[in-house]
Amino acid sequence: MDLIIIGTGMYVCGKDNTDYGTILPAVLSYIKKNNLIKNIHIVGTKRKSLIEIKKKYKILSRKLKIKINIKFYPNDDNNQKDGYIKILKSTNKFCPVIISVPDHLHFKIVNDCMRHFKHTLIVKPFVKKYNEAQKILRIQKKNKLLGLVEFHKRLDRQNIIIKDLINNNKIGKILSFNIEYSQKITIPKNSFIKWVRNTNLIYYLGVHYIDLIYFFTQATPHRVSAVGQKNILKNNGVDVHDSIQLMLEWKSKDSSIFNSLFSLSWVDPEKNSARSIQNIKIIGTLGRIISDQKNRGLSIVNKNLESQDINPDFNNFYSINKNPYFFGYGIENVQSFLNDVKNINKNKIGKYESLIGDRSSFKDASISTLVAESATKSLNNNGNWVKIKK
Repeated sequence: MDLIIIGTGMYVCGKDNTDYGTILPAVLSYIKKNNLIKNIHIVGTKRKSLIEIKKKYKILSRKLKIKINIKFYPNDDNNQKDGYIKILKSTNKFCPVIISVPDHLHFKIVNDCMRHFKHTLIVKPFVKKYNEAQKILRIQKKNKLLGLVEFHKRLDRQNIIIKDLINNNKIGKILSFNIEYSQKITIPKNSFIKWVRNTNLIYYLGVHYIDLIYFFTQATPHRVSAVGQKNILKNNGVDVHDSIQLMLEWKSKDSSIFNSLFSLSWVDPEKNSARSIQNIKIIGTLGRIISDQKNRGLSIVNKNLESQDINPDFNNFYSINKNPYFFGYGIENVQSFLNDVKNINKNKIGKYESLIGDRSSFKDASISTLVAESATKSLNNNGNWVKIKK
C-alpha cells in the first residue's frame, strides 16, 4: 500500500532540531510495526520546503532503525501548488492520504482526494464553510471513502474520563463549559506568518474544544456570539486578533440549554513553559469537573533548558531496552487511521460507515465547521448573536 502525505510543515515534521512533529514520527513508527506501507509520497509546493522534512526523515529513520521507499515532490525548482494531483492520479485507488496544509487550502485538497478515491485524514479544521463540508460528504458517500479529521483530543485519557463521567450522569445535567486555550506568540508571528491572515483563533484553536463538547454531549449548537481584540500582533504588522472570546449556546437531546465560554489567544510569551495553556471547567447540577491540560505533572529544569512543562501523553520518543518508538494519543490518532484503511481495504470491518461515531469523522467535524463559520460572522459583526443553522 502507498501512503501520500500532503504538506511539509510544523505538524508533519517539526520546526527545530529537537522537534520532529507528529505525522512523520507516527507514520514511521507504524511502518516499523508492520510491512503494510511500501511507499511514502511526501508532497510540498516547492523543493525548498522539503529541506527540513528530508533532514528529519534521515534522523528518524536512524533513531527508529527502519528503511522505507520514500519519494519527495517536487523534485525540481518549479513551484507546484497542484503538484499533489499527479500523485493522486498515479497511486492506487483507496490508498490513504494525510493532509496537513494551511486552513484555507483544506477544501480544495480534500475535495481532490475524494474525487480520486482516496481515504483521507486531515488536520483540523475540517473545512472553513459548512456548505463545503456538505459537498465533501456527498462525494465521500458516493465514492464509499473513509474521511476523518485529526481531532486528537478525543483520544486524550483525561477527555475520555470526562466523557465517561458525563455519559454516566456523574455530574448531572450540564449547565456550562468554560474553556481557556492559548499558545505562544511565535505561532502567528513566525510559524504561520505566510497564511495566518486566512484563518483565526476560532478555526485554529477553538474547533478542538467545539468538537470535544460535541463528542462529550452530542448536543446541537444553537447560537453563538464572538468578540475579539487586536493589539500586539497588529502593532507588529500581523492584522489578526490577539484574543477572541466566544459564547456558544447548546441544546441538549432533552431540549435543555447549556452554555460554553471560550477564551482563546495566541500571544503568550515565548518563554512560556509549555506550548499551550489549556483548561476545561464543567459545571453540572450534581457536581463539577476541572481539567488542567497543561499541568500533566512533569516539569523539567536543567542548565541547558528553561523550565518546561511536558505533556507526556501526546507525542514523545521512548528508547527502552534499545527498542526506540514514539508513543502518545497524537501518534495513536494517525496510526488508527492507517489501521482503519488497512481493515477497510481488506474487508475486515465492512463499510466505512461502521466507524462513524467512534472516530472524528467528516460528518462529526462538520459541526465544528458550522460553529466556527457562524462565530466568525458574529466576530465580524460586533459580537451580535448568530443563530446556527444547518
